[in-house]
Amino acid sequence: MSLDFKSPIISHNGYINEKVIIEKGDKLRAYFNSDVHISRKIFSIYMELIQNIFYYSCEKTEVNEQSYSVGSIEIVYEYF
Repeated sequence: MSLDFKSPIISHNGYINEKVIIEKGDKLRAYFNSDVHISRKIFSIYMELIQNIFYYSCEKTEVNEQSYSVGSIEIVYEYF
């Protein structure tokens, strides 16, 4: 029997704005900074996911009289 371990790299549940996109993207790039090829691939996938929430989420919330999309994203590193 083997144990699988998952380590979260980034996780967010709530409203999405430009600040969240940048902060999580910077954290993701820093995590994979030793491998540019992997970093670009993972970052591209992250941007596609987060932009889908940002532009197309049906769930919205208001913060300081501004409407934001709401969603969840989690990227994990899985150890086998």
